[in-house]
Amino acid sequence: MQLYPQSVTAVYWPCSSIVCCVLYYNVLTFICVQFRYLNKLLLVHGAWSYHRLTKLILYSFYKNICLYVIEVKSQFVFISSADCDCA
Repeated sequence: MQLYPQSVTAVYWPCSSIVCCVLYYNVLTFICVQFRYLNKLLLVHGAWSYHRLTKLILYSFYKNICLYVIEVKSQFVFISSADCDCA
């Protein structure tokens, strides 16, 4: 999909001819029509981003809880093995 027509690239603003102004008008209307879908696009991708971020936060909590439980269990094992009077 080509955003600008071939003849628009060689024309500079401000234009002095009516043909130049018509070409710029056509390009601007094409761009403005494309912005019509921007609101829906931002809402959809914003919602997807929100769901990905919530999953990341939940997995981070899950990871930290798992590491904490392993650390607590290993401390109980080390404490129980240190209770013997080996000396």
